[in-house]
Amino acid sequence: MPPPSGILIDPDKDEVTVDGRAVKPLTRHRYLMLNKPLGVITTAKDEGARTTVLDSVGKEGAAGHRLFPVGRLDADTTGLLILTDDGDLAFRLTHPRYKVAKEYVAVVAGSPGERDMETLRRGVDLEDGKTAPAEVEVVGFDAALGAGRTEVRMVIREGRHRQVRRMLQAVGHHVQSLRRTGFGPLKLGRLKVGGWRVLSEGEIEALRRAVRIEPSVAERLGLAFIDSGLMYRAITRLAAERGIDPEDEDAVTQVARSVRLTVEGDRVWADGVDLTDGIYDADFAEALPRISAIPGVREALVEEQRQAARDGVVMAGRDIGTVVFPNADHKFFLTASLDEKVRRRAAQFERRGERVDAEAMRREVEARDRVDTERAIAPLRPAPDAIVIDTDNLDVDEVVELIVRHVEERTRPR
Repeated sequence: MPPPSGILIDPDKDEVTVDGRAVKPLTRHRYLMLNKPLGVITTAKDEGARTTVLDSVGKEGAAGHRLFPVGRLDADTTGLLILTDDGDLAFRLTHPRYKVAKEYVAVVAGSPGERDMETLRRGVDLEDGKTAPAEVEVVGFDAALGAGRTEVRMVIREGRHRQVRRMLQAVGHHVQSLRRTGFGPLKLGRLKVGGWRVLSEGEIEALRRAVRIEPSVAERLGLAFIDSGLMYRAITRLAAERGIDPEDEDAVTQVARSVRLTVEGDRVWADGVDLTDGIYDADFAEALPRISAIPGVREALVEEQRQAARDGVVMAGRDIGTVVFPNADHKFFLTASLDEKVRRRAAQFERRGERVDAEAMRREVEARDRVDTERAIAPLRPAPDAIVIDTDNLDVDEVVELIVRHVEERTRPR
């Protein structure tokens, strides 16, 4: 029995049960700062078996989360790198629209003059276009080695490939070493090379403020959010792990009927076992549309979805407004062009540090949309009374605002 005053637990390591049943904490993302060492690769997985940033933090750092690096640092660049499983925050931190500052300290050959500094401050013409203005200052000079070397602090708000190195090279100064010391409101501080630490709540909130993350539709309306697609992905993964052929409809349906699924945010559990990590792997891509179209599977999951919505919910899915909740109070159908869908899907993979084959991804998205719209069971289409929103030229916050404004106007007392 715990003491009356309660006990402090670590939700990433400790398991809490009540009457023998596991109690899961509210869904939490994980945010780490790593001081990346020289030679370590900024990717989630390297085909050449080189050391990656995920190897640097290990299982203890990941703590059961599927982390990925936010942006990239070249193998020959050291310093501050953020690792997280928060895709929305990662996307914004690396999107040029938000102009998040990245601070570097470079050691260059020679001594940049005032004309060089002014060129950097105005922007430099590179082969891929002129850069945005940079903040730059000399912070140290060492004349001991031949022509000498200079330590230069530079702050940029773009994320082009090897941008700092190319900018300094363009004004005649080769970079001998480069270290990132700041990312938005975060500073590397005294974190040792190869060391990592968990970001504080204050640091996480500062990052969110830096990219102006607004509450989601569910948060704005005070409701839970469920992505029903995670349920179908969970059944697909369970079937694969149990060696069940996706064409064996009876066996897959039995899996769907025999497990209890729970979705919280972007994570999904089956009978208390977290299946989220790896659920988007390409290994399951081919089987997913087949399993999602099995009538018995859809029947079982629709019932679970309805049970989960007893106290009100914001639910996303391909047949939510037509099959699951045909009498829902508010229905919205979000559309996007094929080019935009491919761009967003590629961005998801890149944020996880995974390689992107643009043509293969385009074929996959196109095939998935065709299967979804043409299938006999729960085809992808807007409900007759749904509000259709074209999201091609809208960001997430603008879509949220449109939906919340409509709901509030419909529910406002007359």
